[in-house]
Amino acid sequence: MLNKREIKIKSQWLNENKNMLRLTKEINAFFKCPDECDRQCCRGGIPPMMLFEFNDINAIKNKERLSISEKFDKNTIRVVNLGKPCVFLSDGKTCSIYDKRPVSCETYPFALKNDEIKDAHFDYVTLAPCPVGIEIMKSHLTERITLSHVAKLQGHESPELEEQIKRITQQYELMKNIGLGTTENIPKEINYYVFEEQLLMQLLVGLHLKNGNMKRAEEEMKKIGALTRRRDKR
Repeated sequence: MLNKREIKIKSQWLNENKNMLRLTKEINAFFKCPDECDRQCCRGGIPPMMLFEFNDINAIKNKERLSISEKFDKNTIRVVNLGKPCVFLSDGKTCSIYDKRPVSCETYPFALKNDEIKDAHFDYVTLAPCPVGIEIMKSHLTERITLSHVAKLQGHESPELEEQIKRITQQYELMKNIGLGTTENIPKEINYYVFEEQLLMQLLVGLHLKNGNMKRAEEEMKKIGALTRRRDKR
């Protein structure tokens, strides 16, 4: 069990990152891992995790105990890679600690990032080039192209949006090539595409609209408006 200090750290961490966690989970819910993927994300060992997650997992009875191999800071650690696939992947298909799995597993293919590793607040996410990650990037590209078309119909040209579409297209092609194992001559400067909070919210709006859920799209647009107003006051 977690001690009082760890419970406080966990509560604070979850609160500070609640919207980013919500967005990644809700977006992921629109996509399904294809059968041919065969749990590849679980076959690459155990991901970095928060110290409170490490202690949560080690408190589970009759489960493989983890050991720390590296500390990034006082709260973030990497565990000893006990082998591939992940030791908690039962029968090659099922996560035996699903309810206690690390956030990095829960949000995959999104990876929570910030510029200061000691900062507990995550500012943006990147996407892994797995089948679902590729489909998410494709949906993001479609949403941005649609937004561009609407803007043009209203007589508003946006060079910034067109440049963004160009970068997303490059990233989408890059991710497809990585998925196919053909990464030769890929420019290093487009290895990662950054999704900040508002961009994730706009992607979620597009997914709701695509699925005909106008009510959820409108709710998310209101949240975008509230976020914009908060930032304008800073």
